[in-house]
Amino acid sequence: LQGLGIDCVEGNIAERESMRKGMAGAEWVIHAAAELDFGSPRERMESANALGSENVASLALELGVARTLNISSIASFGGTSPDGTFP
Repeated sequence: LQGLGIDCVEGNIAERESMRKGMAGAEWVIHAAAELDFGSPRERMESANALGSENVASLALELGVARTLNISSIASFGGTSPDGTFP
């Protein structure tokens, strides 16, 4: 990605301020982080996936980032049942 002029930076989505330096001045932010350890408590997954996404989005808005892309997966809900509904 760096060869395409894309800067890749790391931050902790649970710690909003850890992302500030990497997001400052960005035109785009792509958020693809998630907690998918199905052995962890549900609260931990919800906190990481919901609160983490809120932290990314709210900081991007505060910093004036023009575009954000959130990449997610149904896996964060534990997949689907055979009939296609959520468990």
